[in-house]
Amino acid sequence: MAPKYISDFQVGDSIDEILYVSSKRVQNYKNKPGCFLNLVLSDRTGTIGCKFWDFNPEQSDVPEKSVIRCIGDVVEFADSPEIHLQSFEPVDKMTVDPADFLPVTPLDIRHMWAG
Repeated sequence: MAPKYISDFQVGDSIDEILYVSSKRVQNYKNKPGCFLNLVLSDRTGTIGCKFWDFNPEQSDVPEKSVIRCIGDVVEFADSPEIHLQSFEPVDKMTVDPADFLPVTPLDIRHMWAG
């Protein structure tokens, strides 16, 4: 199956995709002990917020500016899609094409050069 890009994600989708970790914050819960992982993930089509609940930094970590395999569900939060991760695993950067994570324009480049 071909990879699905962030711009194709719809609320209700289950995903199993390789995405780039643009930013990461470990946040404490406000009303209970523990913490969760708050990520911004990206690919060539855009970015999306992501939460991994009940995160234990001693068991696993996600380096910022890394590539991870994300398994989870796309949900709606504050009128925007967001991923709730069920699991993740690191991906060796040498096994992915960097072009999959660099932003591209949706416009016709030849038409843009033609003026």
